[in-house]
Amino acid sequence: MNKVIPLSVMLFMFAVPGFAQKKPLPKKPVQKHPAPLRVSSYMRNVGLLYIEALEDAEKICIGTDISPSGSDEDCDSGIDQWQTLDKIIADRIDLQLSESHASDDGADMKFWELLQHTSSFEYGYLMDRDRLHMIDHSQYMLDQLLTLTGKEEYSQRKAENDRDAVNLRQEIETLSPLRSACKIVARRIIKDGIYEDPLNCVDNWKKYIDAQAILMRKFQK
Repeated sequence: MNKVIPLSVMLFMFAVPGFAQKKPLPKKPVQKHPAPLRVSSYMRNVGLLYIEALEDAEKICIGTDISPSGSDEDCDSGIDQWQTLDKIIADRIDLQLSESHASDDGADMKFWELLQHTSSFEYGYLMDRDRLHMIDHSQYMLDQLLTLTGKEEYSQRKAENDRDAVNLRQEIETLSPLRSACKIVARRIIKDGIYEDPLNCVDNWKKYIDAQAILMRKFQK
């Protein structure tokens, strides 16, 4: 004789998880994150030397308070020292990257590219500051010789100095945050050993070069 299941039991079976049959939920696709780009110990060490030498040149140039009537020989010397060391370090890094010691995922090469852009931003910034001082010095000497030059010649040369000074100050304002951002990124990579460029140092360098090319074409017309 078949037993009749009470209605209350049936309702309980459907209400409690496990009794009622449920359709399996679709599996969420697993997002695969790219493996971090690890910079070799050698490149981190040499990168630190590279950045420290660059900052030493910056301290010499920016830390020197030069009046328009004075010379800027210390900054010139600092830049010369940096260029010499830059060549020495670059030769060794190029040799390292040409051998099998470089990281297989290309992180070392990417880091070296970022270091070069950092150097270019910093060098352009320091050179523009140096040229701006030369213009200030030129204007100072021109003011001292005002009585020996005609007013027309004085006005023409002063207008040229003023125009060049405005252009250089604009260039300095552009380069200052870019060089700072690249140094922050480089130091973070040196510390963590992972290549990441969250401040877009490499892309900003390419945009800067493209902008300079456009200005040069306009200037040549």
